[in-house]
Amino acid sequence: MMLGKIVFLLVLAFAITCQHQQVAGAGNCTKEQKEKIMKECWGYISKRHPGVPETWSICCQKVKKVRNSDMDCIVDLLDDRKKRLYGKRIQDLKLFCAPPRPYNNQVNNINCLNATFQLQLMCKS
Repeated sequence: MMLGKIVFLLVLAFAITCQHQQVAGAGNCTKEQKEKIMKECWGYISKRHPGVPETWSICCQKVKKVRNSDMDCIVDLLDDRKKRLYGKRIQDLKLFCAPPRPYNNQVNNINCLNATFQLQLMCKS
């Protein structure tokens, strides 16, 4: 009986001291990741300095470290005031930090330019 109480108290003490990284939702983000994104992306999410981060920026590096770049998870960790002020901009970071994908016409234009260049080289020979 006494051993059970000791084990219970040890487990309780362990649980209390190991709460430094709370995982939210489906476990896609941590409070630490939220803090890093708020710090590194502040220039992009604040209304005073709006803008779009470069995909290679430190901000985007932090966004990509969150599993699936789940910015909804980050927003869920904010208090209500910060959700209202910054939630949409934080959610947009997933799109801003995604690598650009070429459109079909861009690929076709590149192929066309390459073919034109090759024809010019052949004609000069």
